[in-house]
Order: sequence, then C-alpha cells, then structure tokens
Amino acid sequence: MGKITKYILVIVIMISSQLMSQTSGGLKLSLEDCLKIASEENFDIRLIEYQMDASKANLNSAFGRYLPGINFNSGYNIQNFQLQSFTNPGEYEFVQNRVYNMGVNANYTIFDGFNREASYKQAENNLNTTILNSEQTKSDISSQIFRNYITSIQNIQILNVRNENLNVGIKDLERLKAQYDAGAIPISDVYTQEAEVARRELNLLQAENDLQISKANLLSILGMDPTTNVELDINSFPQELDDEEILDFRKEVGSIETAVSKSMKQRSDLQASHYQKEFSESQVDIAYSSYYPSLSLSSGWNWNNTQFGDFQRNGRFTFGLNLQVPLFDRFQTNNQVQSSQLQFEQANTQYDKLVQTIKTSVKTAYLNLESAEKQIYIAKKSVKAANLSYMSQKERYELGASNINNVITANANLTSARIDLINAVYLLIQAQKEIEYQTGLLELN
Repeated sequence: MGKITKYILVIVIMISSQLMSQTSGGLKLSLEDCLKIASEENFDIRLIEYQMDASKANLNSAFGRYLPGINFNSGYNIQNFQLQSFTNPGEYEFVQNRVYNMGVNANYTIFDGFNREASYKQAENNLNTTILNSEQTKSDISSQIFRNYITSIQNIQILNVRNENLNVGIKDLERLKAQYDAGAIPISDVYTQEAEVARRELNLLQAENDLQISKANLLSILGMDPTTNVELDINSFPQELDDEEILDFRKEVGSIETAVSKSMKQRSDLQASHYQKEFSESQVDIAYSSYYPSLSLSSGWNWNNTQFGDFQRNGRFTFGLNLQVPLFDRFQTNNQVQSSQLQFEQANTQYDKLVQTIKTSVKTAYLNLESAEKQIYIAKKSVKAANLSYMSQKERYELGASNINNVITANANLTSARIDLINAVYLLIQAQKEIEYQTGLLELN
C-alpha cells in the first residue's frame, strides 16, 4: 500500500509541474493581443489583402481605357551590301548605309459599344466586393479567435477544478490511510480511494490535453507557431453571469426579427454578394457591346533618314479614323451574351441563398442563446444540490453511517456539476458572441 501511495504522489508532482509550466511563464496573450496579431499574421487576411491590391490595379487598368495610348519608337540600322563597280566591270564595291528612324503614335477609342463603361463599372464592383470580403474575412477570423479563446479559458477553468479535486482526493487518501493504521476503517476503503485518485489523475491529464489542443488551435488562427508556450488572460471574459447581465444583453440585441434586420444591413458578406450581382450584370453589358460598331482615332509622326537631321523634310504626320462594324461573327457574341446572363442569374440565386443562410444562422444562434441561458440556471441549482449531497455523505461516512463508495459518487457528482456550470457559463458567452457575429455587430478590436 505504501508503494502505491508513493507512486500516486510522484505522478501528482509530475502533473502539477507540467501544469504550472503550461499555464504560466509563457508568452502572455490577452484577447486584444490575439486580435491584433491575427490582423497582421493570419494567412487568410494576408491573402485577401493581396486580392485587394489586384482589384485596385484592375480598376486603374479599366480607367486607363478612357485615356489615349501613346507610343514612342526609335531605331538605328546599318546595312552592308555589294554594288557592281561602274569603273571596273566585274568588280564589286562594299557599301555601308546608315538608317535612322523615329516616331510618335497615338490612338484613342471614341466608341466601343459601351464596353469601356461596363468594364469600369465591373472593376468598381469587383473592388467593392473585395473590400467587403476583406471585412467579412476579418469578422470570420475574429469570431474564430473569440471562440477558441473562450474555449481555452473554459479548459483552464476545468483544469483548475480537476487539479483541485485531485488534491482533495490525495488528502482524503492520506487521512484514510491514517485511519486504517489506527484500525478505524477496513483496508478496502483505502484501496477504493486509491482507485478514485487514479481516476482523477486520468481526468486531469485529459483536461490538460484539451487545454493544449485549444491553445494550439488558437495559435494556428493567429498565424503563430502552434508549439509556442502561451499564457492567456483568464479575466478576458467573466467567470460568472448574473441574471441582470443576461437580461441586459437580451435588451441590447432585441428580438429575432430585429436581429435579422440588422444582419441584412450589417453583414459584409451579404453586401459583397450584392456587388457580385452588379459585377455579373456588367459582364452582360460587356458581352452585348460586341453587337455595336466601334470607332477609334489614330495619329502619329514618323521620320527616317540616312543621317540624324532633316526632321521637317523627312518627317511625316498621319491622322486617321477607323470604323469597325460587326456583321457576322459565327454566333460568338450570342454565346457570350447567353453565358454572361447565366452567370448573372447564378449570382442572383447565390444572393438569395445567402439571405436564407443568414436568417437560418440568426435563428439558430437565438435558439442556442435561449438554451444556454436555461443551462446556466439549471447548472447553478445542480451545483448547490450536489454540494449539499457531498457534504451530507461525507459527514455520514465520518459517523460510520455510510460507505466510501457513496462519498466518491457524491464527489464525482459535485465535480461534474461544477464543470457543467463552467461549460454553461462559457457556452452562454459563446452564444452571445455568435449573436453579435451573425448580426454583423461583433467588435473586432
């Protein structure tokens, strides 16, 4: 029996040492720190920023079509060839000819069937879509950070309960051992408590593993090395919620109809989908432009000479108008129009689908919020009842009116009730943040 007790104590010391090293001494990260780091290091945010740069360049390119194109060219050539000698027939003379050339040419599109206008509008819509997608991506990442940060703190609280419960079990084991040595209790009670301590060790190890996994997931979202040892701020979220705080939040978010209305106005992804519809509509206009004639203007000045000079005499100025009228293009334009119209209809359907998805998500978030509020109330009652039961069974055991198994069962129920309360508190916080996210009101910093 002594060896088993020593073994348990060694395991507890090892677990406690590991627990201290994992929950303190690492890089301290508050919730605000996480949001800031993610805004700079998260891979999805960085990718969407690159897309925004590309969209801005595309808009500049579309605007450039309103401007004339100007080109300058110049050249210098040496030509070597043979000429038959006039003075000595049958002989050839080598002649070298130097040629210089230079020119400036400009062209301007006067009309292209409104293709230019539609392309610029499309580029604007594409940029607006990218900007809103960037905002939605940041909102998505922030929601994930809130979710994983809350889960990590929740796991820290559970770990503390498990650790506290294990320490209580060890003290009870030592007390039971002393009582056995005094002949007050049978050896079976000591063995039963040793098995219970071992079970609590396993629960502690599982809680530690859950905490490390949640921290790794959080660091991954931040774009940091998941193996980094970090310490989180357990006070970033309240550890308890009273009825007044719950009611205040309810008043703030309003009814489900109000929440849906806020979502329709605030959600960046819905606004982005609207601009995507306009983007597709512009594509239809671009396709139709191929049915119209196009008119362009060109002008230029070109010069060439065997010596660098005589610009006025050898220079030539040109000017021209070019009209192009499509007559028959083997139904290519018709195919492009039908294809772009199909894409426009798909964009409309995607928009309607997103509206339906958002409404469903808001409804689900409200149902989860109601459930979480009820769980808080039930969990508080459960902890109170389980604590009274445990104290009663412990007192009865000390008086010899109950057995050790009843005490262990009561303790397990109390521990389970305490963990259920922790889960209920953070589940409600998660539900509140989910409501804010779904309505587009989640604070990003």
